[in-house]
Amino acid sequence: MKKKLLALVMVLTLAVMGGGFTSNAQELAAKAETEAEVTAELDVKVVTTNDKKAAVFITNNSRTVIDWLEVQLEYLDENGQVIDLSRDIKETVLPGHMVVSRLEIPKVKFADARIQYIVHLDGLFSWEVSHIDEIGVACNVGNGCVIVQTKNNSAGAIDYIEYIVALYKGDKLVSLCWPEYIYSLASGQSTTQKIYTYNDLTLDNYIYGTDYDKAEVYLNQAYSYGM
Repeated sequence: MKKKLLALVMVLTLAVMGGGFTSNAQELAAKAETEAEVTAELDVKVVTTNDKKAAVFITNNSRTVIDWLEVQLEYLDENGQVIDLSRDIKETVLPGHMVVSRLEIPKVKFADARIQYIVHLDGLFSWEVSHIDEIGVACNVGNGCVIVQTKNNSAGAIDYIEYIVALYKGDKLVSLCWPEYIYSLASGQSTTQKIYTYNDLTLDNYIYGTDYDKAEVYLNQAYSYGM
């Protein structure tokens, strides 16, 4: 059966609101956003890569830090039953920032797919202090690889950094590499990493200029443990 395009399905946590009305505009403006309100302000884009991966781009357009964000792609048979799924979690997503997830598409036939994303504001990761605006990232295409340079521009050590490399041919997303992680990067310190770029369908190395002609690095997370 021919696969249908991925359908975006928003999963909202309904907020039960009580109490009376108020005419204090400042109080209303300062009111904390609910999980449902934050979820409604997410911008979500799903792209299928040439090597049959699902790249999910989610931007937090709210004014609230998302404590943790669940992203799940569910694959359905012709009867609407879930036959496979792929899941990812992102932590401490700041307002105005985008996170990118690589999710697997099953090799078995499926009739439809839907994406679910759930916002949590329960403080589970509130001890994490984000430094995502204090990270410098640069990359260049190498010989069968992408070289990524990451620098900690903050005043203290950063305990955890996660980024993901996307490969493009012009404006077409060719592939999304596996996420990469950096641990305990000291203030002012830089690190250089080699990211292998191979085709998951054939396991053959990409050839620069043939399968992709540029790479982009998307910084997902960068935080310390509040010390």
